[in-house]
Amino acid sequence: MLNTRKAFLYFVSILPFNFLRLFFYRLFFNYEIEDSSIGFGTQIDCEQVFLKGSKIGGKNIVNCKSLSLLESSIGNANQFTGLKTIKLENASISNNNSFSGFISLVMSGELDNRSDIGNFNRFFLGAWSRELKNGTVQLQPGAKITSSHLFDLVCDIVIGRNSVIAGRESQFWTHGVGINKSINIGDLCYIGSACRFAPGAATGNNIIVGMGSVVTKHIECNNAMIAGVPAKIIKSNYDFRSKDYLATGEVEL
Repeated sequence: MLNTRKAFLYFVSILPFNFLRLFFYRLFFNYEIEDSSIGFGTQIDCEQVFLKGSKIGGKNIVNCKSLSLLESSIGNANQFTGLKTIKLENASISNNNSFSGFISLVMSGELDNRSDIGNFNRFFLGAWSRELKNGTVQLQPGAKITSSHLFDLVCDIVIGRNSVIAGRESQFWTHGVGINKSINIGDLCYIGSACRFAPGAATGNNIIVGMGSVVTKHIECNNAMIAGVPAKIIKSNYDFRSKDYLATGEVEL
């Protein structure tokens, strides 16, 4: 029965026109699809599907319990394997990303402030850890992940409003030897290239983390520059966008 389902999903994915693919997905799998498109070669194998005003590109593999896209888009050649939940609202995922393990992906955006994941990122939960905890990666409105970053999801990772995981090759680890803790990036933060976040690491709001830094703990401050191995506060009461020190108060988020 399973092989028959997979064969039929493949057949639907290679139908030549979008309206045919949508027709068969609705008819045989009871997927709820409205004003949306699914690209050639994309296979969607989920228990529940809701698409409205959304676009999924070509050659994607989408395998999860629940898929929900509202005014959102997924590019080409992404792999979603064995996920619990994919929920996007006013959000976009580009190309060649890999999501694996019984994890959840939640991206919350607004009409004029979408959340976004770029290309060649990897989000995973190792098979050996699946009995411990199943993490969620959550992007708040305006949060962005650029390209070629790695996210370990034994526990949750939250990226705050209008924060950017910039550059390339940063790694976020939520488990270690005898330790499993979530990672939290505050609002209006900028994470430079090749940073490392250890289990339990967190930042406040309006923080810039310098390139190559290793954040090992919760750094409890707002409006600052942090850098180093391990990362520490380099500049306090500082707005990295204006490159100026603040007299009083905080930057408006």
